[in-house]
Amino acid sequence: MAIKSRPVTQTSIHTRHRLSRSEELAPYVLLIPGLVVIAALSIYPLVYLIDVSLRSYYLAAPETSRWVGLGNYVSAFQDTNFWGSVWVSVRYIVVAVAAEMVLGFAIALLLFHPIRFLGLWRTALLIPIILTPIVVGANWKLMFNQEFGVIPFLLGQLGIQSLYLAGPGSALWSVLLVEIWQWTPFVTLICMAGLATLPSEPLEAAEVDGASQWQVIRFILLPLMVPFLTIALVLRFIATFKAFDLIYIMTGGGPGVSTQVLVMRVYEQGFVDLQVGKAAALAVMLLIVAILITKFFIAQVLAMRPQEEQDA
Repeated sequence: MAIKSRPVTQTSIHTRHRLSRSEELAPYVLLIPGLVVIAALSIYPLVYLIDVSLRSYYLAAPETSRWVGLGNYVSAFQDTNFWGSVWVSVRYIVVAVAAEMVLGFAIALLLFHPIRFLGLWRTALLIPIILTPIVVGANWKLMFNQEFGVIPFLLGQLGIQSLYLAGPGSALWSVLLVEIWQWTPFVTLICMAGLATLPSEPLEAAEVDGASQWQVIRFILLPLMVPFLTIALVLRFIATFKAFDLIYIMTGGGPGVSTQVLVMRVYEQGFVDLQVGKAAALAVMLLIVAILITKFFIAQVLAMRPQEEQDA
């Protein structure tokens, strides 16, 4: 029996056109709620932050707020405490990231070879990472206590002048010790993941050629691990650049300003001195610097991709 086809009318053509148009617009309509949330939680606060940074805004008397343009930014560059916090931040970032990268890679190499209780050691690596900085800072602060802390006691038994949080010369190094202890395992895990994906052929060829362990690490493992090390470097730089909670719990930025990093300086300006406009200006400058440096690191990571992936 022959099947009769329906005649294509102008109405059916318009109906199909509307349906296809609705299908094209559906993904964009579904994105609207998410975009509204992003705008409410990110874009609006950013715009408000920039607006406040251009005003003289004293938190105790918000009605006295007035437009000063770039005055807060100029004031920041003229503030000696600001430059002091920049120097503290630079030392904190450089020492912490460098130590974590070197120690993390070294520990990953040790755990890369089969050793006894390997699963136990790998599990132990997770303990510092899963602890919150507040818990870590509070416990280490007790351990550094001069009266009943275990660290001064042990170092005293060895005849070593102990590190303590009340000394302006040792406070920053004490905080750095805790920072390195907590986040070196994070770098180790990234390096272990990278080592697990490396091809075995270059290592086998080096073993056949009689290469030493150091030569294998320097000429084979390190070049192959550069993408993973760069990723770890980017993530740790971002984290140390905005370090606050650990330093706040352990020293509060003191003694004096010896551990006052840039984020601590923003906190002091906004919530201690109540100069919200100046604090907002510092926050905007930190944001710009973080974006520029992160963009540079990401560009380096993308440049390391194989040529076929870049062409794709």
